[in-house]
Amino acid sequence: MNRINKKVKGNSGKLIVRIALLLTFCFIIIGTSNAQVGINTTNPTKELDINGELRIRSLPQLTDGDVLTTDASGNIGRVPVDSISTYLGESIYIRYMPIPICNNVLVGSTGNYTAIVDENFVNVDWEILEKHDDSNATVTIDGVELIRAPYLSQRLLVRYTFSQPIPIEPNSLFVTIINTTNGVQYPDSYAFAFSAISTEEITVLISRTDSIADEGSACWTEDHFFNLLVNN
Repeated sequence: MNRINKKVKGNSGKLIVRIALLLTFCFIIIGTSNAQVGINTTNPTKELDINGELRIRSLPQLTDGDVLTTDASGNIGRVPVDSISTYLGESIYIRYMPIPICNNVLVGSTGNYTAIVDENFVNVDWEILEKHDDSNATVTIDGVELIRAPYLSQRLLVRYTFSQPIPIEPNSLFVTIINTTNGVQYPDSYAFAFSAISTEEITVLISRTDSIADEGSACWTEDHFFNLLVNN
C-alpha cells in the first residue's frame, strides 16, 4: 500500500511538472503573439524589425498581384502593378536627332529624318523658325577688340514634329550632344532651351556656346546630333 501511495505521489509530481511546463509554454506563446521582434536592434518598431540586410533565398513566381517595394525609411509595402508609373515614372530615349547645319539653312528651311523612339522608327520633320548669325559690332579698347553688347551667339530655333505622338507626355528632357562626324571630334558645344514640349512636337532653341560662336556667318558646318531622354 505504501508503494502504491508513493507511486501515485510520484506520478502526480511529474504530472504537475508537465502541466506547469505546458502552461509556461502557452504563456510564452500568448505573451509574444503581439510582440515586436528585433534583429540587431533592441528597439523594434514593427512586428519584425531588421537592422541590416535581408536575404530571401527563394521566392515563388506569381502570375499577378502587387509589387513589393520600400520607402525611404526601409518600410516594406505593396504597390499595385497598374500604378508603377505613378511611383517610378516613365521615360523614352530618342536617338540621333539632327542639329540642322546652321550655315546651310534659312528661316523656313525644312527637313526630315527617321528617329529611333523607344526602339521604334518614327518619321520626324524639322523646320527652322528663327536663325541668328549676325556679327556683333566691335570696339577696340587699349588694343583689345571687344564685342559690343548685346552678345548674339549663333543659334537656331527649330521645331521637330513627330509623325505619330510619342508614347508618354513629356515633363522633363535631358540632352546629350553628339559632335562627332565621320570619326572626327569637333569642339562645337551647344546650349538647349525648350519652348514647346508635347507628344507631337518639340521646339528648341539651339545656341552655339564655344569660343567662336560669335563669328557670324562662320556658322557651324558639320553634321551634329543630340540624344533626348524624355521623362513624364
